[in-house]
Amino acid sequence: MTVTAEPVVHEWIVPAEADRPRLDAFVAAQPLGISRAQVQRLIDDGDVVVDGVVPGKAGVRLKTFSRVVVTVRPPTPIALAPEAMDLVVLH
Repeated sequence: MTVTAEPVVHEWIVPAEADRPRLDAFVAAQPLGISRAQVQRLIDDGDVVVDGVVPGKAGVRLKTFSRVVVTVRPPTPIALAPEAMDLVVLH
């Protein structure tokens, strides 16, 4: 997965041959390179929309020709700084 400064929006239509797949499994099967757990996090964060509605849970079953939109946001940078600590090492 490529890291960018802007969110990336992906969109898919559930094909007719799909047999009511679960939302998390359907998105994880797309060429995003993310796991099902990461997809569930995106759903919980409201970054997945099905037919214009944010689903309530990851296990919702998709209908044929449903429009699934996923927004992948760039990772939030964190600043790590060392801090001095008085440690006694026992051998």
